[in-house]
Amino acid sequence: MNEGTRRAVRERLKLILENEQKEFRYFEDSVKEKLNLTRARQVERRFNKRCQALKIVIFKLTPYMERTDDVPSIIVKKGKK
Repeated sequence: MNEGTRRAVRERLKLILENEQKEFRYFEDSVKEKLNLTRARQVERRFNKRCQALKIVIFKLTPYMERTDDVPSIIVKKGKK
């Protein structure tokens, strides 16, 4: 994959990430209080997984010298207590 393709994919992924974050803000503002607690947490976990996956791919597609952020963390599922 050449640099032009990487940059195009990276920019597209940034737009997708921005859209995901807008959708989650809408969810928090208007839908979250209508759902029960378990379902709201489930939707929030799924959102976080999608966002973190996008952030990791964007980070990997960014050239080494242009990386300004730390490596995005991977969310690990918590076990039952």
